This record gives sequence, structure tokens and C-alpha cells, in this order.
Amino acid sequence: MQTTLSYTDMSKLYATKAKQYTAAQCRAAIADIDDTLAFYPASTTVAMTPYVTKLFCERDAMLDRLLALRK
Repeated sequence: MQTTLSYTDMSKLYATKAKQYTAAQCRAAIADIDDTLAFYPASTTVAMTPYVTKLFCERDAMLDRLLALRK
């Protein structure tokens, strides 16, 4: 049985992961995520699958880390 994490739980998980990243690593991760998201056009019904939600959550964590590094 597979358990799906809530967006809040995933946010905590990826925020913890991102704390170890440098700015360059965050930018590379964001670029990889954006490349992957390009395969999921927003106009399709599969746009917000659990995997796409996970990607957006991870991307948000990387953006937050970049902002924190700039302060």
C-alpha cells in the first residue's frame, strides 16, 4: 500500500533537502524540474498528477532556498 504525502508534508521534506543546497545546485534543480514540467502541458487533464504536484513542491523549496541565500 502506497501512502501519498500531503503538500504540506512534501513541502517540509523538500525544504529540509534544499537547506543543504548551494545557489548553483538550486538553479540546476529548478532547470531540471522545468525541463520535466515541459512534458506536462497545463492545458491537459494530467496537468496536476501527484508527480507534477511533487515537482512543483520541490521547485518551490528550491526557490525559497535561493531567496534565503540572498539575504
